[in-house]
Order: sequence, then C-alpha cells, then structure tokens
Amino acid sequence: MIFNKIKKLFKKKVGYKEYLYVTFENGYRYCFTAKLDTGNSGMFPTIDVDVLEELDHKVRFRVNRMPLNSDISELNLSYPIHVECVKGEIYPVVGKDVDPRKVISVREIEICGRKIENTYVALADRSHKDTQALICRNTMSELGLVIDPSKCNIS
Repeated sequence: MIFNKIKKLFKKKVGYKEYLYVTFENGYRYCFTAKLDTGNSGMFPTIDVDVLEELDHKVRFRVNRMPLNSDISELNLSYPIHVECVKGEIYPVVGKDVDPRKVISVREIEICGRKIENTYVALADRSHKDTQALICRNTMSELGLVIDPSKCNIS
C-alpha cells in the first residue's frame, strides 16, 4: 500500500475528538463522534452499537437505529499490551476489569481524510460515554495521526 510509505513522511495533526466514518460490509456508512485516546492499547477502533443477537458466528446489531448483520471475525491475534483477540473477540483490560468485545470486518474507516480499507472494528455499548467511538494508538499510528490535546474538532 503506497499510503503506508507516505504516511511515515507526513504526520497529520488532529484534535483529541474527531469524526470517524465507518463503511460497513453492506455499504452503509455512518459518522461517529470519536475520542482519540493515546492511553488506549486496544487493537481496533471501538464503536457504539446496540447488539441485538449473536448466533453461529454472526452478530445482528443496530447503528443509529439501522439494523445491520455481520460475521464475527475469525481473528486470532495477540497484542503485547493488555489485549488479545481470540476467534473474533477481543479482551481489553479496562482498569481492573476485562471487557469482551466482538470484532467484525468493515469495508473502510476514515478519520480526517485518512482511510484504512478492509479493516476491523470492535463492538461495544458506549451509550454512557460522551463519544460514540474510541480510537486506539494502533489505529492512530497506522493513519499517521498526531494528537493536539488543545484541539477538539467536534462541535
């Protein structure tokens, strides 16, 4: 991927809150308000969904009242800091607790004009949080984003 080489040369300064656009496998695209969290060592962005049902490696959920279906990823990965992915479920450590989250594949994510195609997101209930999505260090690094903590680009 050519962008991977370019992004190492050109870092992009962004705010600690930005918009995250996710294009799901069925083509539905949604804009989430996102917190870019340098303390988050998760593997993938986490998005707010209402999980309706899980059955036979599939999950039915809603994003902004839109019903969606997706296969649960079959990923098996380990990440050096506080998280692992086993059969499409990540187990990040949140404080003293482990917070299991299903992982699905999506067509694309986009933040500040930077895109990653054919990637993954984790599903969680973030309704009690002030943003609908959480962007981890891994994703920020892959996109070449540098956070300016004095900027919030969401009104």
